[in-house]
Amino acid sequence: MEFLLYLLARALVALIQALPLRWVAWLGRAGGAIAYSLDGRHRRVALCNLRLCFGQDMAPAEILALAKENFRRIGENYACAVKTASMSLEEIRPHVEFVAPAQFFQPASHQRPRSVVAAIGHFGNFELYARFAQFAPGYQCGTTYRGLRQPSLDRLLQSLRRRSQCQFFERRFEGPALKTFMRQPGVILGLLSDQHAGTRGLRLPFRS
Repeated sequence: MEFLLYLLARALVALIQALPLRWVAWLGRAGGAIAYSLDGRHRRVALCNLRLCFGQDMAPAEILALAKENFRRIGENYACAVKTASMSLEEIRPHVEFVAPAQFFQPASHQRPRSVVAAIGHFGNFELYARFAQFAPGYQCGTTYRGLRQPSLDRLLQSLRRRSQCQFFERRFEGPALKTFMRQPGVILGLLSDQHAGTRGLRLPFRS
């Protein structure tokens, strides 16, 4: 079964990467809309969370529309992440803008670049973060990830990330390697804030 899933995933990746980026974004949005209709469990979670955040300010119809758009955006982001993984820096450059202090892009020649730990949201095409070092060559990007249960699918996912030149560390097993990596100058470690499916999450006030 895992081998069949791998073949299906590889064929889907090849199809997505062969299409223009705008087509991929449209297909991803369509897939997200389908997921909204079929995935009742996550749809209920999304609606519940939106009501907790915006129930005082938004009408039920607005919350419903926001939940649908959220699923469309998720589909768009995943599809575009697969597509942009195969794109060169020259192909990506017209579609993205990296904004940072000037010293990130042009550090003083007599200074060693300072290492940075950045907390970023787990939303949007977050895989593009891994391309930052291509815009600021003085730095090396790194991040952590949690491997998939299926080894072949995990290898496929990591193969998509190699073009980024970012270092990926499996958070459960590669702590020592991550510590060694962080001792280098000019490192940017990106940590993605995430949610937990269980009851260990921390509820915080939301401000739009």
